[in-house]
Amino acid sequence: MSPEGGNLSPEERAKRVEAARYARGTMGLVEGYRPSQLAQELQARWIEGEITLDEAIEAAIAHYRQP
Repeated sequence: MSPEGGNLSPEERAKRVEAARYARGTMGLVEGYRPSQLAQELQARWIEGEITLDEAIEAAIAHYRQP
């Protein structure tokens, strides 16, 4: 669970939405990236303050390490 506990200010949530959009856009332009379903879910949970960015990264690494 994120330290924010999902209680983000509207300003912080807006910053996170913009950061996620920027990241997706940059990767899409440079590398033709399309986020996976997992990436979209983790981004949404981070935006809502359910998980930290570190937790999102750890979840993605753990998912893709599975055989």
